[in-house]
Amino acid sequence: MSAEAVRRWTAAQLADELRAEMARDGTLTEIVDAKLDELKRKAEESDEPDNGD
Repeated sequence: MSAEAVRRWTAAQLADELRAEMARDGTLTEIVDAKLDELKRKAEESDEPDNGD
């Protein structure tokens, strides 16, 4: 697995974990949920390598 693929997978996993944790403690809002969806979508769709890699 390439470094970029690992980065995308990690970002998507973190978004899912953060969403679940915030839902459990009652701090998940529609705005946060939408931003997490956007982060996950961008991470999964990103085909461009990082400039630092």
